[in-house]
Amino acid sequence: MAPHFPFDADRSLATVGTTVKLTTVGAPVPRVTETAVTRADAPEVLEYNWGDFDMRRELEALGRGSAFSFGFFADLSSTFLSKAFH
Repeated sequence: MAPHFPFDADRSLATVGTTVKLTTVGAPVPRVTETAVTRADAPEVLEYNWGDFDMRRELEALGRGSAFSFGFFADLSSTFLSKAFH
């Protein structure tokens, strides 16, 4: 799963309420952001906030493989996102 997470965490993301520092990986300048885990149903669902976004990652067993999905929840009325999606 590591390739699907663009950050390193300074501690486990397995417990709801845990405060974690996330450091971007592969960015020209590393960015450190403090976040809180809001849902941790290992190994299926992980939810946390990152900056102003609520993030969700899901892993689902499919036969002999798995499906990985990623989503985020954002206020689409924000100036930044309005410009990005219009």
